[in-house]
Amino acid sequence: MLNRIEGVVEAHRGGLRGWAVRPAAPDQKPRLIVTGGNGARLSLTCGAALQADDATPLLPRYRFSLTARRLAALTPPYLVSGADGRALLGAPLNPADFAQRPRPAARRGKAPSRGPRRARLAIIMPVYRGLEETRAALASARRALPPGARLIVVDDATPEPALAALLNRAAKRGQIELLRHEANRGFCDAVNTGLDAAKNHDVILLNSDVLVPKDAFATLREVAYAAPCIGTVTPLSNEATLCSYPDPAGGNAMPDLAGATRLDRLAHKTNGLGWAEIPTGVGFCLYIRHDCLQQTGALRTALFAQGYGEENDFCLRARHLGFASVAALGAYVAHRGGVSFRGATQALMRRNQAVLEQLFPGYRALIEAASAADALAPARAALDAARLQAARAGRRSVLLISHGHGGGVARQIERVCAALRAQGKFPLVLTTKFPTTRKAPRYPWPALLCDGHTQTSPNLTFDLACQFEALLALLRGFRVERVEMHHMLGQHEALRGLAAALGVRQDIVLHDYASFCPASRCSTARRGRRRCAIAASRM
Repeated sequence: MLNRIEGVVEAHRGGLRGWAVRPAAPDQKPRLIVTGGNGARLSLTCGAALQADDATPLLPRYRFSLTARRLAALTPPYLVSGADGRALLGAPLNPADFAQRPRPAARRGKAPSRGPRRARLAIIMPVYRGLEETRAALASARRALPPGARLIVVDDATPEPALAALLNRAAKRGQIELLRHEANRGFCDAVNTGLDAAKNHDVILLNSDVLVPKDAFATLREVAYAAPCIGTVTPLSNEATLCSYPDPAGGNAMPDLAGATRLDRLAHKTNGLGWAEIPTGVGFCLYIRHDCLQQTGALRTALFAQGYGEENDFCLRARHLGFASVAALGAYVAHRGGVSFRGATQALMRRNQAVLEQLFPGYRALIEAASAADALAPARAALDAARLQAARAGRRSVLLISHGHGGGVARQIERVCAALRAQGKFPLVLTTKFPTTRKAPRYPWPALLCDGHTQTSPNLTFDLACQFEALLALLRGFRVERVEMHHMLGQHEALRGLAAALGVRQDIVLHDYASFCPASRCSTARRGRRRCAIAASRM
């Protein structure tokens, strides 16, 4: 541990560059060893310190670079390591591998005209750390295996004896097929080891920190064969970039297996075998159809080293061959994810993101455009509505109209919601959704329908200038018996007629003077005593 070197290396103008640090002696410039494919070696001492960044805020990073001329006596690939023999992230690498002709990310090949025969399914799970997470993931995956499917686990030289013992027991009982690396080689190589053992199979690449509902694999498989063009399929998840649910930005709490199963069943009931195209799949749970895999090839370890971005590269290569990546709108798999990457790991992620943009110009723009278009929005909204209906459990509803600015009005809304629940009623709150852009548009803002907790249904938003009828149609299914108008700040004027359109009673609750005074204080000055003209005319 005292000699451990952390760092990252990348190809640069036919040579190498990167940074390194020795955490046990951060003031000392690390010494590195570069070993060529021919066994030749050279050593170097890192140079000047780089400016601190958020990857290593408390440790200096010392730069190094090697020109192609200095590497002339070594043949690629080049392994850059510290005195302890541990390779820097990004190594080994051959700079020539990165000198490929760029292909625009948005380019799309000709899609297959006919779908393939169905192939046997193999689940491939690389494992390195996390005993309890892996135990839970394996148990859920075994229960979800379709008939005839294989569960292949690749032990990437785990440093945890208890985890190795768990895998040994599972293999001895015939619960998994266990493959083992003698040394840690990273996620890409672990996946490729599994792919070598699953020739001519459909595969699901599965992280070891997931919880798989019983029917999720079967749904993914049906979607994979729903159209000839489909090459990869990703389920919804709490943490899955473009496939995240309920908040599409991710960061959602991970449910337990029972909660994930309820979400999966409700998603399937609501969205069935529906799918929506996305630019790339997400590697935590990625179904790859066998014809797509055979034509696209394995993950490119030579470019992405220990991992991060390799599934994006695969999906873009498949896209150029005519295969589409899609989200399965009726499947859900829970994913722990959300790890805060720091140090060399974060640097490797940044490096690989730059590699993607270099290989596929316009990659970032493609992802941003897909995020803005949000093809999954209707499915997420439908699932939000289904979850609200399931929570209602047949009870009658009371609709509370308010704003989203917090304060005393929000506290009163919370008290009213609690009282309604105690009476056996289901509270619905129609509040305002804050804009996601820094420059907030003028009122009215979109309306957001929830059960009093906005995070439970963030996708039920309505632009009431054009979606009033859609809101009305949804509310009619909730057996609303009364509307309480608490506040109209930021809301569309159409809501004043909502109760009449529903044919129910409306109670108006006054919290301040906003209902008849735009300034909300009935005076012309903040501490003035003069009544404003508008308030005077309405009193």
